[in-house]
Amino acid sequence: MQAAHSMSTRPGPGAGEASTPLPGPVGLVIGQLTHGGSERQLYELARSLQDRGVETHVFCLSQATTPYGGALAEAGIPVHALPRRRGVELRRVRLLAGELRRRRIWLAHSYLFIANAYARAACALAGVPAFLPSVRNLEPRRSRAARLVDGLVLRGAERVLVNAEFLGQWVASAYRVDGARVRVVPNGLDTSRFAAVPPLPVQRDGGPVVGSISLFKHQKRISFLLEVARRVLARRPGVRFRLVGDGPQFTEMLALRERMGLAGSVEMPGQSEAVPAELAGMDLFVLASDREGMPNAVLEAMAAARPVVASAVPGTDEVVCHGETGLLFPPEDAEAAAQAVLSLLEDPARAAAMGRAGREAALSRFSVERMVDGTLAVYHELSVLHGGDP
Repeated sequence: MQAAHSMSTRPGPGAGEASTPLPGPVGLVIGQLTHGGSERQLYELARSLQDRGVETHVFCLSQATTPYGGALAEAGIPVHALPRRRGVELRRVRLLAGELRRRRIWLAHSYLFIANAYARAACALAGVPAFLPSVRNLEPRRSRAARLVDGLVLRGAERVLVNAEFLGQWVASAYRVDGARVRVVPNGLDTSRFAAVPPLPVQRDGGPVVGSISLFKHQKRISFLLEVARRVLARRPGVRFRLVGDGPQFTEMLALRERMGLAGSVEMPGQSEAVPAELAGMDLFVLASDREGMPNAVLEAMAAARPVVASAVPGTDEVVCHGETGLLFPPEDAEAAAQAVLSLLEDPARAAAMGRAGREAALSRFSVERMVDGTLAVYHELSVLHGGDP
């Protein structure tokens, strides 16, 4: 297997390169603009591209555009929603192709597998010169037919963008993509959002708070977090857990919390728009996912100077430095996770030092500016391949 060519090992573009005009407008294509890590990254990229003078359009393959569709529109970025009627629709390919042609899109940059397939077909139909698919999550459960389509799309692309080193290696191996075409650009976040933010008032009434912010879906293993909470509370009854988020398993997890007798100690307030304030009220942050790409929730916790306790899965282990910015535990070991949480609760000085180190890492390695510089460098590579100026 060829190793993925990583942009993290190369110098980023200088100010001159970043400001070099692209041959035409950029279209960002995604399936939905609801709460999610990829949706947040698209939002940050679109805003920054617009600020740098790149005409940017966002194409959403459904009418699920809350909250980021409105936020993008407020920032002056056109959002084109293509109504979805059922699963795979050739009609949406034609609609997307028409929009790409109408907006004279030069480069279509797609997010995630479904959007990759639609964007590839629409680019061919509309005659869009450059296409950049991205892989941002490990998706081992896709059907055989879907994997065949994924492989055709990725192998035919001049460049493939991923947000973690392990994903670059996986794409090269699982889909037989030439590793020399893969580019790694880590996620970026606006770290200024997390500076000097006061916690929510309800979070400081009582003992230490162990928190998590995520979608309530199978991948995030909320049931595992409840088991960790049960074990921690058996030894330190004064601890409070606050699991923030919503999703397909929310009602099921509420019922499980009741059956486990944890309702008095584990808060599940639902979705929150006040993420910086939520994090400010947590003494440490926990994530128990069974797989990740590059977890935005962990990056946000680090930016808020919260120590992180997380499952040692690929992607997360590229962000959390065990023993320095947090602690990693074996994914299936609830007792190890509980011990990690307890060890930081019992040593606040160590936990605070990890939080400070995490914020420094977020500032130096995972800023929006670095993400945008890296992405623009790939755009300029494509420009050169298509006969543009170097």
